Amino acid sequence: MTVQQLALRLLGLSGVNSLTPDNSQGGLQQRGYVPSDLDAAASTINAAFQEIFSEGPSSLSEVRDGALLNAPTTITLSVTNNSKVVSITLGSASWMAGCTVRISGDQWDNQFSKDLTSLNRPYAGSTGSVSATVYADAVLMDSTVKAVLEPFRVPNRLPLHMCGSLEEFESFPFGLGLGWNNSRTIFSDSRMLLGGWGGFGQPKQIDVPKAVYVDTQYVPSATYTPTFLRLTPMPPNLMPLEFRKKLHAPIYTATDIGTGSTDPGTTIPMLVHESILLAIAEFRWMKQPSVVLSDKQAAAITAGYKTALQELRGMRPGVGVTQAQFE
Repeated sequence: MTVQQLALRLLGLSGVNSLTPDNSQGGLQQRGYVPSDLDAAASTINAAFQEIFSEGPSSLSEVRDGALLNAPTTITLSVTNNSKVVSITLGSASWMAGCTVRISGDQWDNQFSKDLTSLNRPYAGSTGSVSATVYADAVLMDSTVKAVLEPFRVPNRLPLHMCGSLEEFESFPFGLGLGWNNSRTIFSDSRMLLGGWGGFGQPKQIDVPKAVYVDTQYVPSATYTPTFLRLTPMPPNLMPLEFRKKLHAPIYTATDIGTGSTDPGTTIPMLVHESILLAIAEFRWMKQPSVVLSDKQAAAITAGYKTALQELRGMRPGVGVTQAQFE
């Protein structure tokens, strides 16, 4: 099923039988569309998917994913003293977004912005062209990701510890009352409260990552709120990282519906049987002022909606259809 096909099912309840502009004088049971019809239909379809994600099992919106953590990479930067603005003149790569960068002439670690055009703090060295090393200690999630979930794994290691705050992450492992002895074996010492993997102004360490922090940042220029996976220590070489993520429900616009006789062809993912999606979308569309239904028609749509919710809830692990009836 395409977005246009579902939209036409909804618009039909409002007497719209064509995706050509409306030329009627009003008062007709059948008419063409007006622009607000398409926006309303797209919003209703989006709301239906939101409800499916909310009421259905987590498996509908959660997927396994992974990323490659690149080896430390040398680049060339154009920098200005006491300025955050930078330009990568040699060696730029998209994976460097949000990552730690060690810049010649500056004794402190810095961090790239999402678009790689600025630093987290002003450069302390001399103006000019300098070399720098980028460490793959951050992974940028795309706009489809709503949340990133445990477990986080790198090869041949126990799952990474997930830090609950930036403060915990920056002081890991010492903020947990843990430290490392000379053989790199973890031990407990309640006195070790400062100086973790780069926290409190300390240089960041290079080793196989052992902890992760999900860092969501507001960026005024971004079209969505970026989420970074931040890792500590910083990876010493190329290695994979595995994790799970929870996706946002699909979002459609009037462009996905289209007009005229040509269907844009935006396919709706069949996460559940299309009868469930249609029942929920029709129930939500029924509240549109343009919809005029008999009591019998309204009752049938409402009954279909309740059945769809029951089926969705019955798909949750450990929840049968009978139990779902009482939620």
